[in-house]
Amino acid sequence: MKRFKILSMIVALGLFFCACEDTNDNLVASRDVAVVPVLTGLTPESPIFTDFTVDDVSFTVSLEDGDAVDAAEIRVAYDGNEEFLQDIASFPSDITITAADILTALGLTSSEIELGSEIAVYVMTTSDGVTSRSQAAFNIDIPCEFDSSITTGSYGIVCDGWGVDSNVSITADEDDPYIVYIAGLAEADACTGNGNTMKVIIDPVSYQLTGDTERTIVADDCSGWAAAYSVYTNYSYTLKSGSFSTCDGSYEIVFELEYLYEGESDYSSWGDYTFTFTR
Repeated sequence: MKRFKILSMIVALGLFFCACEDTNDNLVASRDVAVVPVLTGLTPESPIFTDFTVDDVSFTVSLEDGDAVDAAEIRVAYDGNEEFLQDIASFPSDITITAADILTALGLTSSEIELGSEIAVYVMTTSDGVTSRSQAAFNIDIPCEFDSSITTGSYGIVCDGWGVDSNVSITADEDDPYIVYIAGLAEADACTGNGNTMKVIIDPVSYQLTGDTERTIVADDCSGWAAAYSVYTNYSYTLKSGSFSTCDGSYEIVFELEYLYEGESDYSSWGDYTFTFTR
């Protein structure tokens, strides 16, 4: 983990410079071809439709100072079908689109939308006769029904950035099916755990994840793999963000990893890393 960081940084720098050289021609060729609108204020931040009679999503579309377009519109796409939704008359523009609007545009009923799929929403602009799909885009998830039986069990845990590929166990709260506890995070990182578990709260509407605001210390001493550097204690995980898939029971969680360096009282951080948990 920590011992691989310097090498990883060197490799990353090498890849960065290579990428700059390889893509320079493309960047030059694409200049001034299309205006790029800006999408902000996406509400909810992670759109999800569970009821096509009432659900909606809102956002603001604007242009950078000095930019102008001949026309702009919002389009939606689902399962290979792409359709016009509405024009954007001016910028900035505050927009709200409903699930019913999308169904009408796509010519579908709610029963024809497959659970576990997603609907793409994006802005198309026309400038100087060139029409292009912009980076102002997002996806709306269509989740499966919540099934508490697939929230727990034995899970594989993988984090390429932190070098973890192991197993943990997840158990449910006795009183609340939307609360689970992850055990084995320390052992998955080749440390000796102290028995503490990570509390994870599943939002019953968005299926986004939250946890305790304070860090969870999963190992009192992680000096085994860090011995070459010194002694690291109070190895901890803090849940920053995450999501739960109601279709396959998988979790994707961003943890901040922290520790106390020998003789210090203030925590130091190794940064944020994305971990995938698969049943």
